Amino acid sequence: TAPPAMLAGRPRSVAAAAVAWPRSAAAAAVTILALVVAPRLCLLSLVGVLSVLWFCWDRAEEAARLWIVHCLPGWLGVSHIRLEFFTLRSTRFELRGLEIGNAPGEWSAPYALRIARLAFTTGGVPGWLSLLGLKRLVNGSFVVGFRTRDLETFELHECRLFLEDRRPDGGLASSPGGKSKPAALPPKANAQNSTGSSRGGSTGG
Repeated sequence: TAPPAMLAGRPRSVAAAAVAWPRSAAAAAVTILALVVAPRLCLLSLVGVLSVLWFCWDRAEEAARLWIVHCLPGWLGVSHIRLEFFTLRSTRFELRGLEIGNAPGEWSAPYALRIARLAFTTGGVPGWLSLLGLKRLVNGSFVVGFRTRDLETFELHECRLFLEDRRPDGGLASSPGGKSKPAALPPKANAQNSTGSSRGGSTGG
């Protein structure tokens, strides 16, 4: 016959095992879910999001246009931004009817910038990455990126940019006659009131 101490301990060990088994089973189930089910769910979710963006990309572009019109003015500190058309595709970017208003204050010009049409095409993903240029890392000792910007075509139509100076007292120091003039471009650049387009290879960084 077993000692009383051993008889008294057996029910406790059985009860502890009965409690520990569901816990170990739950831990195993959680492990299986984490290792097998969760990655597949993440993959399915990613595929679903990409599918929605693929078939509803026009709505995503319209949402981006509305964000530019309603949210970007406050971030840039200008009175308004108007944008009639905006598209961003795998190899093409285009906007039409862009107008950026003036900063708060009194200005002679009705707006700061107006572009009738701006469009360019790139060589796909490498072309878009090349627009980032060179990036310096580790306190400038390591450089990664592209030395040139890969633009296959570039078109700029009817661009007008107004620049005005302010006097120390807050008034305008504009050109004679009290009217602001469009900013001058370098001699080799297109006139701002004209239509310009170019086609070719990469442009300098």
